[in-house]
Amino acid sequence: MSDWLLLGLLAVGFYLYECCTWTAATAFACYRRPFRRTWAAASGAELLGNESGGFAFGDPLRLSGNLVHCAHWPVAVSPDGICIDTLDADRFWSFDSITSIAAYERTVKLNGEAVCRAATESHAAALVGHLERIKELDARDRARAISVSLRETFDADALTSTWDGFLRSSRRLSWLAILPLVWLAVVTPSAFMIFGPLGAWPYLLGGLFASSLIVAIAFVRLHRKVLPRGADRWLHAVSMTLFPIAAIRAVDRISKEKVSHFSPFVVIGVFCDEATGNPLLRRFGFDLERTAPQQADSPAARCRAWYHAQKSAAFRVLLKSLKRDPFSEPAPLEASLVLFCPRCHGQFEESTATCSDCADVELLRFASEHVRREPKPRKRKRA
Repeated sequence: MSDWLLLGLLAVGFYLYECCTWTAATAFACYRRPFRRTWAAASGAELLGNESGGFAFGDPLRLSGNLVHCAHWPVAVSPDGICIDTLDADRFWSFDSITSIAAYERTVKLNGEAVCRAATESHAAALVGHLERIKELDARDRARAISVSLRETFDADALTSTWDGFLRSSRRLSWLAILPLVWLAVVTPSAFMIFGPLGAWPYLLGGLFASSLIVAIAFVRLHRKVLPRGADRWLHAVSMTLFPIAAIRAVDRISKEKVSHFSPFVVIGVFCDEATGNPLLRRFGFDLERTAPQQADSPAARCRAWYHAQKSAAFRVLLKSLKRDPFSEPAPLEASLVLFCPRCHGQFEESTATCSDCADVELLRFASEHVRREPKPRKRKRA
């Protein structure tokens, strides 16, 4: 009996591992909290893992899409050209010098040269589509096209519509994914108790393979429909067929890429509630608005400055559509706390100069602070 208990514990352990998804350090994972209905979000660098990324753990009790991946555009785009969106990168490609823009899996290539890697294959394909459309325009029309492309990635209504449509199209796969779970958790133990392991195992093994194959076929059909580009499609299908526990989480393998072409700003704003999403939106917005010192006036620096200005405008429009204000002043936790950090909303006493968590961020004084005055004695009225 102890051997069967150990086997069951191993199956549970493998299933919990399937609920985890690797997230690159530069990408963001938005996932359902285990055993709750709410969503959480974190970058791969903040999750449990190493310097390359971390694991996001989705709700093991839900089979209908528990995880999405998203990331910022790895490049900055201006009407003149393209550059890498990092302060230490000075390489710049003018649109006149670009002859080809392509995506190979997650890698974006300019003129056949690997430039950057996107969060997912779908993200890379969407980014290449935007860049190709912008390149074909005249220089005077590119500014408007870039702004429109950014607004599309910041569109909360489009994200909601895309996600709702995916949930409807994946409903059948979610129900089919229950088959291997029921076969492993209900049918197999019952058959062992009634018929014995020696007499039942060939039929149970065949039924388990059949249930996994059904899920794999449905997965391939849905994957081809909602994600036309998919280098890992057949790899996922084979792994689910041979490893039935993986088939139970089939929907997550599609959901993590379905909305990856949207900006993390809008993904976090739509999926997460205010308590969870506002701190991240405030951090994103503060870092975006904060002017970083430029080492030199170069084409790449001018490209990033123009692109960040357009991105800031799209972010303000998003906050207006979401009816949120993550930058509003927090309420003081104690009377002695008179300063707060505008980035993380940490609160400090009068003697503190800078935030201990956010580097080089000047603290602000609570606007509601006022000097307490001794109440004046009231004059008694004479009878």
